[in-house]
Amino acid sequence: MRDSEIFRKHILEFPKQLKPDNIRTANLDKLQKQIHAKKPDSIVFIGMGGSGTPGAILQNILSCAIVNIPIFSWHDSVLPVVPGKNPLYIFISFSGNTREPLAAFQKAVKSGKMIAVVAGGGTLLEEAKAKQLPHATFSADSGSYVDISPTPRQQPVSPSTRSDDTIVPAAAQRDGSDKVIGETRPVPSGSASSAHLRRYASEMKSESSISSAGLASGTDEARTRDVENINIGSLQPRQAYGLTLYATLQILQSVFPRLHIPDLSAQINSRRFATSAKKTAARIFGLRQSSARQAGKIALIYTTHNFSHLGQIFKISITESGKSLAFANTIPEVNHNELNLLEARPKNLYAIFITSEQEYKNRKKEFDLTAQTLDEYGIPSETIRVPGRTPLEVTANGIVIAQWIGYYVAVNRKMNPLGLEVVNKIKKLAGKKKL
Repeated sequence: MRDSEIFRKHILEFPKQLKPDNIRTANLDKLQKQIHAKKPDSIVFIGMGGSGTPGAILQNILSCAIVNIPIFSWHDSVLPVVPGKNPLYIFISFSGNTREPLAAFQKAVKSGKMIAVVAGGGTLLEEAKAKQLPHATFSADSGSYVDISPTPRQQPVSPSTRSDDTIVPAAAQRDGSDKVIGETRPVPSGSASSAHLRRYASEMKSESSISSAGLASGTDEARTRDVENINIGSLQPRQAYGLTLYATLQILQSVFPRLHIPDLSAQINSRRFATSAKKTAARIFGLRQSSARQAGKIALIYTTHNFSHLGQIFKISITESGKSLAFANTIPEVNHNELNLLEARPKNLYAIFITSEQEYKNRKKEFDLTAQTLDEYGIPSETIRVPGRTPLEVTANGIVIAQWIGYYVAVNRKMNPLGLEVVNKIKKLAGKKKL
């Protein structure tokens, strides 16, 4: 199976990662004893790339939950200086062999810090087991994530039948509709009023429509067989957010017993966003370019601070998977510095605003202010209002949308979405330099 097909299948399988039963833990009783003796006064997540993203996610969505201590997300090989005297360090590495968290882990061990580990294998997991440290894993050989049979077709859950289980006691994140309305603001022709509304991935797409969109080929039986034969080992950190996130939540649940971890595998449907994501990718880079070197647009990803983790996820997907340049920032911060670049009249930019249904209702004027300014300088933009009843659901749906966009940008550029040529070169060079 081609790498692009493997990547696509992992997107379709993503909802299966959103189950607590996928995770195996050990030595959490030791962490509970440590906490009973001396409670942590902060939490520090340490990881790189896709493995570092769960920290950014939890830093945002746990701030309105029962976690009432400071949360930090750190991406370096040295330990950060944090307030308080008793931080809990959670080291996250999908492979277990990433240099920076391993180096920071060794420093934390030597200094006697409170430690927990999330890893799918490698040296980090081996060290955690050898030292009998609290850890959570999702490696295939643990027997925890071996069910890769096709997910049954998922239907939207009506408010009258859905479970109220949620990781955060937050208000609903949608307006009772399963529709995601997006605004596309093209380059204005005469006035800003030329911007128009469009729907963004509002329908559950049928198998036939997915196939006609170029996502799958062959019979349903053949597509099912492809999913069953997917190799879990081909997952990369940026496609394993569900596993690393849920493993990290298992660690946190031992610290905060009231923290409930929902099974979202039946709530999230990867297929529903494919067609609209394909259109967004086309606006960034165009359809099926004749050359990978053909210039596309630079994507500007804008969110509020509350969803800055989605900005990071979209940026990672477009750059690492799509091999196309993207930057992420937050509003209103960009209005105070970054947008001054418009004085140079750049022509190759495309802005994407990422928000939730509820947040967009509350902060529409702020989004519109930035979008109108971009319009006036000839920069097209669109707004993706991600559905979800809680911040965790919004995040899960946002991950799927981001992955589809990254996939289609890569396809349009005739690039391999799984390719890691440069990242691997840097890792080898770091090894030679004994970093």
